[in-house]
Amino acid sequence: MKTNTLFVASILTASLAASLAATTPASAGGFMGYSTYEGRTTMVAGNGEGSRMVFGFGAGGMRMDMRQRPMPGTIQIDDGHGGWTDYHRPARSDIMGSSIYGGRETVVTRNADGSHTVNATENGMTTSEVHREAPRGTIQVDDGNGGWKPYVAPPKSNVLGSSTYEGVTKVVTKDDIKPLPKGISVDDGKGGWKPYVAPPKSNVLGSSTYNGVTTVVTKDDIKPLPKGISVDDGKGGWKPYVAPPKSKLIGSTTFDGRTTTVTDNGDGTHTVTTTENGMTSSETHAAHR
Repeated sequence: MKTNTLFVASILTASLAASLAATTPASAGGFMGYSTYEGRTTMVAGNGEGSRMVFGFGAGGMRMDMRQRPMPGTIQIDDGHGGWTDYHRPARSDIMGSSIYGGRETVVTRNADGSHTVNATENGMTTSEVHREAPRGTIQVDDGNGGWKPYVAPPKSNVLGSSTYEGVTKVVTKDDIKPLPKGISVDDGKGGWKPYVAPPKSNVLGSSTYNGVTTVVTKDDIKPLPKGISVDDGKGGWKPYVAPPKSKLIGSTTFDGRTTTVTDNGDGTHTVTTTENGMTSSETHAAHR
């Protein structure tokens, strides 16, 4: 009777995983995980001292390896087999760059003293040039030949701007700019400035037209307000406010033919007057203390 190898491997993996998970204490690491890929199952279990066991099951049988704990103070990377390997930094290339154009190959190589060598190969012939490091404290630009040259600023132009309208070009230079006059300046309509002259102040405050009649109000029409409280006099001006005489009537009611009126006497007392069926009676009541 033939036995399916993958089936047996799966059963063994599950049994071993369950056994490790149940019997290995947490302090010892225990079961860490497993995966199956292209018919091969890999399971990893941790050991107490930091190493780990890697079990592999597949068509080729079972394989078991122990992977040691990474050494402290070193950089370790995955070795692709469930373990670790030392990280080795790739060797630094001295080639800074290269290009091929029109059958000409140019390679730039860094030198230890900070300079760089430009090797140009064309038609089987190679030429080399060493270019020194750009001087410190200076502005250097590419010289077009793989090296550096000092930067020379272009001369400053006196032209500020120009515009073309209907075939006419106008150029404005720094010489066209005249100093502004003192104070407030406005556009003179000719590209320059002129002092601002305030218009004379008008005495007119406002005007209105009604039924064909225009009324103009000037500052001279404004009269000073009287002291105290002022009210509209109905003629466009003001008049002192005169309070109406104070009424002594406190209140009154009429109910079922009987009218009762209460009047303030000024001394703190009040009089209650009652009128009913043409008969009137009065009573004076003292103030409440």
